[in-house]
Amino acid sequence: MINKEALIVFVKNPVLGKVKTRIANKAGDAMALEIYKELLQHTQEITAKSRPEKYVFYADFIDKKDDWASLNFNQKIQDESLDLGIKMACAFRDLLREGHEKICIIGSDCFDIDEEIINKSFYYLTDNEAVIGEATDGGYYLIGFNFKVIGERCAEVLKQVFYNKKWSHEAVAKEAIEAFENQKLKYKKLPILTDIDEYEDYLKARVF
Repeated sequence: MINKEALIVFVKNPVLGKVKTRIANKAGDAMALEIYKELLQHTQEITAKSRPEKYVFYADFIDKKDDWASLNFNQKIQDESLDLGIKMACAFRDLLREGHEKICIIGSDCFDIDEEIINKSFYYLTDNEAVIGEATDGGYYLIGFNFKVIGERCAEVLKQVFYNKKWSHEAVAKEAIEAFENQKLKYKKLPILTDIDEYEDYLKARVF
């Protein structure tokens, strides 16, 4: 019997010069790659034992020999579109076709996210149609939906939340919430956390 809950993890393939470019501008490509590998390891650790069916969506190619493969993650490739919103909408549609109903997506940029927050997001979807975890930079580190409750409006909800959006600005989460409200979705907010996009974010996160 299929697990009705599914977690999507969006990752970039850890290739020198292609990850954490804003960090690379300050600390160099090698340091940016090491920081991203550290973020990937954290994301693997906090998702590996989570109860939903787990999917990793790679940006460029599926690596059959990496750690995700050994952690029982289903491996998929992100849509070829250059637009992040379309990539996310396509991933949700893909898992809807697999038969999942409660689906959340996270990236691999946040040291603060943990297993409890992920479990809480699915718990919230028991009584809500959507859930969102805002980031301190105005984006979001998690977004999810109960598509069974949304029903026939699934396609329209995905279109309104993800299509024709600008990304990497301070109102990304605000616009998603506005889309929830325009679609009359009952939603819940998770704690506000910090994504690691700048070198200063990493330094702050690693001050104990």
